Amino acid sequence: MNKNGITSNDILEALSIRVNDILRPNSKRQSKKNNIFFWIFKFIFLLLFIILIAWFFNQLRGLGVSIIYFVGKSLRSVLSAIWIVVIDFMKELLIIYLLYDNFKIFISSEYYENLYSKERKMKKQKEGIVKVINIIFKIISVGFLIITGFIAALALFFAVYLTIMFMDGVYLISPIIIMISIFVICYFTFKHVQSRFFDTKVVITKTYFIVSFLVLLAGVMLFGYEISSFEYNNKLPKGFETIKKEQTFKINDNQKIGIKSDSKLDNLKVIIDDNLENEIKIEVEYFETADVKYIYNFNENDDLNLTFTSSLNFETDNVVDVLKLFMSCFKNKTIYNYNLFKYPNIYVYANKDTLDKISIK
Repeated sequence: MNKNGITSNDILEALSIRVNDILRPNSKRQSKKNNIFFWIFKFIFLLLFIILIAWFFNQLRGLGVSIIYFVGKSLRSVLSAIWIVVIDFMKELLIIYLLYDNFKIFISSEYYENLYSKERKMKKQKEGIVKVINIIFKIISVGFLIITGFIAALALFFAVYLTIMFMDGVYLISPIIIMISIFVICYFTFKHVQSRFFDTKVVITKTYFIVSFLVLLAGVMLFGYEISSFEYNNKLPKGFETIKKEQTFKINDNQKIGIKSDSKLDNLKVIIDDNLENEIKIEVEYFETADVKYIYNFNENDDLNLTFTSSLNFETDNVVDVLKLFMSCFKNKTIYNYNLFKYPNIYVYANKDTLDKISIK
């Protein structure tokens, strides 16, 4: 057992030994860990543990997105996308850690040492497979190092840029704190992954991460306070022209219309237009980075069902423009509806009689 407390490996091994004793009573006479059944049971419990971790992070991801859409305003789509990426990154990194740690425990075990120890050919094949698996783990870890290194460099760049803006009269300190915190967290993560997979001597403790995340949280809270006095504009500024598309649907007296959007935003609005008779008009407005599609079908009662889906489709030029917009909003003290980068504003036009037939799902 680890001196710092019970680890996941301690739990997995205890469960494996317990199940092994129940299903194979005679195994009590043998070494608890020096048999194939122990490692089979441990591998099964490890897979179940990974499934549990994946489920937990998926629930955490959904909960975080719901909270962001509940308390946020113009940045909901952007913040939710960042939250999803962060949670998925943490989930994948934790799973790789578990697999690699248990792999190292296995190859340092007595069972592994005795496996094919007297058969030269099989022992050589065993060692070859272990080397290949070890290389695969290191290649995967390099991917995590590249990602964290890139984000750290980006955060440092913005920290410097925001500091220059601060010196130029844009008195916002929270974005600088947030960027420095992100840089520090990425740096610690980089060093932690490096030490885990390449046995470097740099040791990053949990305290480093806890303090860094607390500073980041404080920066986010301060950011919310600092921008609370900013003006809100439901559109995008000049230079960010939105795309507008219209579609008309003919309906009869007995038809009902159901409209649904995959957005959690309140982006569906019904507007009365008495110039329309036996039809409804759908107007969709969004920025070019939003890939908006709609599906329409008629059910057995001939009712019309409309479903709108949206996804981000950023290109290099779009990223540069969006970053410029974020910086300019600090200078102008105006927050625009950045949700239009992913989700459309949907306007449904119908006369008063048709209005009762429309339901927003």
